[in-house]
Amino acid sequence: MEALTTRGEGARLNVSVHYTLKNTRSRLAGVGRAGQYSVTDQQQGSPTKGLVIAYVDACVGYNASFVVSEAARQTVIRKQCRSVHAKVFCQVDLGEAVAHTPTTSVHYNPYRASTFTTKTGQPITAADRVVFSPNGCYI
Repeated sequence: MEALTTRGEGARLNVSVHYTLKNTRSRLAGVGRAGQYSVTDQQQGSPTKGLVIAYVDACVGYNASFVVSEAARQTVIRKQCRSVHAKVFCQVDLGEAVAHTPTTSVHYNPYRASTFTTKTGQPITAADRVVFSPNGCYI
């Protein structure tokens, strides 16, 4: 957890967030359970760039970009095997409490669409604020 404590309390980190598919272990973040969110450091010049720095049940992201690797998505469709290929790149303050959950839920299913979508099927590529909660992802 070095990467978190050296940046100061309340600092927003450039990260990517994805849904944890299976129980896992990270040298920095410890043990993550399926159903949590994995937070990966994306800060340029950081010694932990590209590494999972935290597993969280909930967090809030700002200036979010929803990204899907189309090549990896096609592999998932072809092999019928899950893999991490859809992420939300954003700025997160891991100490911030999730106070209010918006009502527009965002989903990703590689078999239905090539992007993140709302329940009505509207594609989502960016959002000013995104809430990752135990009940799902909301904008």
